[in-house]
Amino acid sequence: VTNPDHESWKWVDMPKVGKKEHHLIPISGKDSLATGIIQTMSYPRDDYVFFFNDTGSELEETYDWLKRVEETQGWVIQRIGQNLQNKIESYQGFIPSHQSRYCTRECKILPMKDFYDKLPGEKFVYYGLRADEDRPGLIPFPGWLPKYPLVEGGIGLELVMQIVRKVNLKPPTFFWKRLHDTVDENLSYMDKEWRRIIDDWVFDLLFSGRTRSNCFHCFYQRQYEWLWLLETKPDLYEISERMETEDFTHSSGMALKELRTNSKLQRKIFDRRAKLVTKGIWSLLDGQKTMKSFDNEIARVSCGLLCGK
Repeated sequence: VTNPDHESWKWVDMPKVGKKEHHLIPISGKDSLATGIIQTMSYPRDDYVFFFNDTGSELEETYDWLKRVEETQGWVIQRIGQNLQNKIESYQGFIPSHQSRYCTRECKILPMKDFYDKLPGEKFVYYGLRADEDRPGLIPFPGWLPKYPLVEGGIGLELVMQIVRKVNLKPPTFFWKRLHDTVDENLSYMDKEWRRIIDDWVFDLLFSGRTRSNCFHCFYQRQYEWLWLLETKPDLYEISERMETEDFTHSSGMALKELRTNSKLQRKIFDRRAKLVTKGIWSLLDGQKTMKSFDNEIARVSCGLLCGK
């Protein structure tokens, strides 16, 4: 599955542990899934603990994917987390923001800490940080021993995608058909074969309506992601819109009501995204850009190693 002949592959040494230890693997996306597959294949043991930081606000596609992972891999993925919408209500409707990012701390990190603290001894936690990412790992609490099998094994984005596709467990793509049709029209007059040249996993990243499978009302979403949500899941968009007040909005400088009622703004946001994707494909075809740069840009605007990772 992991193509050990690949030039970037090397075996990861198993940590030497004592009698009281626990081995935990958070699962949330392609990188963490590849981490789980590599770790369990390289060092089989029957006491791995898999979990997902569930806030109750992830999209249906994400929950369906987690179920498929469990069925295919034979894992039991425990759900750990606090309900984010209930947490917002407890804050009298004060929604998370860049200035007050309490959502990740209180709905993901602290519940995870409570879960870890109930386990005696050392906790080895295997995170989905890739070898080709320019970002730090998670700062652990005392007793957590973070491990990064993808980094230690020299495994980057391309090999991760090979692994998850090999087991037919590609995460949700959130395909945006209108974006695809527009970009295809922009490109067809130059190169009618562009789709044949672009790899499937690159195609998925470019034409996704979301950068991560995170909470549907996450303030990290870009304007085009809100537009995708409005077009494809209006019921969830309505819930997000009702959370906003005159003083607090999810997206800086743009209320969701404004986006819903302003067709001119919608066209502007969509056209900007379509032009960016079109330009990105031209750059890929010319060898001026790689998908690593695209994915690293995505990784910097989310809950990091606990969100769609």
